[in-house]
Amino acid sequence: MNAEGTVMKKLIGTFLLVSFLAAFSSCGYKSIKHGSEISEGEVEGIADGKTTKDEIYIKFGEPKKILEDGKVFIYNWVRGSKWHILGFGSGSAYGTSLIVTFDERGIVKGHRITRGEVEGGTQVHD
Repeated sequence: MNAEGTVMKKLIGTFLLVSFLAAFSSCGYKSIKHGSEISEGEVEGIADGKTTKDEIYIKFGEPKKILEDGKVFIYNWVRGSKWHILGFGSGSAYGTSLIVTFDERGIVKGHRITRGEVEGGTQVHD
């Protein structure tokens, strides 16, 4: 093989190596985590007709949303992941909400957890 062929092989090899590194350097994975997760055990500690608004604040902190003049607290958290390779990718996220309603005395009237897939920033409940 002549010197010109060797140089050409080295250039092609270098080009392929640089292309490979460029392609895979644009890969990525990211974990999605928003809000503080609330366990089923913590929710089981809420007693309708007995637990107070203050106890909810102490146990879960500041709600994400407060509605109806403080009679509804909403806590949200989202977990998921997203990945991409060469500008193409996908991801999924799963959201959960704890909704607590209070009577006029500040006592829990009811509570529930909703779960669903998050699509475009909107939670779709199951």
